Amino acid sequence: MPLTARHAVALAVAGAAAVPAMAVAGAAAPTTAAPQGPWGGVSNVSRSGSPSDDPRLAAAPTGAVTYAWEGWNGRTWQIRLRTRGPRGGFTPPITLSAAGANHEDPRIAIGTDGFMAVAWKNMRTRSRTVQVRVRQPGARGFGPARTISNPHGDATQNRIAVLPNGDVIVVWMQGQRGLRVLHARVLKRGAKSFGPTVNVLRGPVVDSEAEGDPSIAVAGDGAVTVAWEVATHDGSFVVQARRRSPGGSWGPIQGLSR
Repeated sequence: MPLTARHAVALAVAGAAAVPAMAVAGAAAPTTAAPQGPWGGVSNVSRSGSPSDDPRLAAAPTGAVTYAWEGWNGRTWQIRLRTRGPRGGFTPPITLSAAGANHEDPRIAIGTDGFMAVAWKNMRTRSRTVQVRVRQPGARGFGPARTISNPHGDATQNRIAVLPNGDVIVVWMQGQRGLRVLHARVLKRGAKSFGPTVNVLRGPVVDSEAEGDPSIAVAGDGAVTVAWEVATHDGSFVVQARRRSPGGSWGPIQGLSR
């Protein structure tokens, strides 16, 4: 990630909702009115003057909003996080990733009771790995980082969600160009380790790292739907999806586009 600009993660608040924006430090950041009321002023979530990038956020039922982003520590990119309370005011930023390597692409999910999970890519070696940390409701800190992808196969495009029962599901693409497979693993609520890896997409994708781009949606009953794109032999792309039942069984792959 080139350090050609000095970025700050910024936000604007309208009522209880918070929306992130990327603003170059020192430049004016515009605000706009929302249907539910005027926007508040823009505040820096990350430290001004320190390069920051790739902001993500999730809201808890209490109205608290938690932000995760990549922050530069002078040598490497680290995953940082802080929370804005429902009445305003930020917690101090914390660093979730380990020092000594670049970490990128943070993804965050919050459950109905405040259970929080964050996933990102560890860029330590040529084969990137997906790592996850979780925080129990009411806990002051996160548990240890768990590496959930195969360290011998390049992992990318990580996504994460929390189910209504507190289970965590993570999906990602794994493998080298032309041999990438869409994987998923689930951390049961209260479990110490993730369950086995599931091949959501049966068989490798056809083309390149541009494929995949998975998305996760969780229904109120705990059913999970994962959608992604895959290249066809004629060079076009199609969108496919697969559903995981509340009981944990994966259904067949369905083609959504032609």
